[in-house]
Amino acid sequence: MSIALPSFSDERNICEYRGSRQGIQKAIEAFHPSEQFPCRTTALVGETEAFEDILKNVIQADNGQLTTSFIQLVAETIYTSGALDQLGEVEKLDTHDIEGPIHAYYNIISQPCMVCRESSNGKLSCRYTSLHSIPLDESLKIVHDYLIAATAEDCSLMISFRPKEIFS
Repeated sequence: MSIALPSFSDERNICEYRGSRQGIQKAIEAFHPSEQFPCRTTALVGETEAFEDILKNVIQADNGQLTTSFIQLVAETIYTSGALDQLGEVEKLDTHDIEGPIHAYYNIISQPCMVCRESSNGKLSCRYTSLHSIPLDESLKIVHDYLIAATAEDCSLMISFRPKEIFS
């Protein structure tokens, strides 16, 4: 069974809750069930089944506690993996938000910055002059780091569980 947990595009971000199991669990509960958390369960053969029905085959819990137990299991898995901490560290690469990379990109392609020209009616805006005077390697680093951070910010998690073998 594979369980796809898409990224959270709401203003709330699950990475904000990465410090504890309980925080991650609260974040998942806040999004479940909603459009931001369309948790899909897919059996190995590729068939999609009702969420509670598939949980009965995976989670040992009383009726009514299957979803709660599953959310606890997912929160524990995410917390233990350290994935959110790693994504948070990668997101820190974005030190200029989107404005810096746009201006740095124009430096890389050696073209006049359309953003500066449009914002000042044909005159170079003073606000970003410093970004247009940095060396090429710094411009490349700004754009590179921004693209990596943006990828991490838009990352989805996919968690796959497999049955535990029981030996007698």
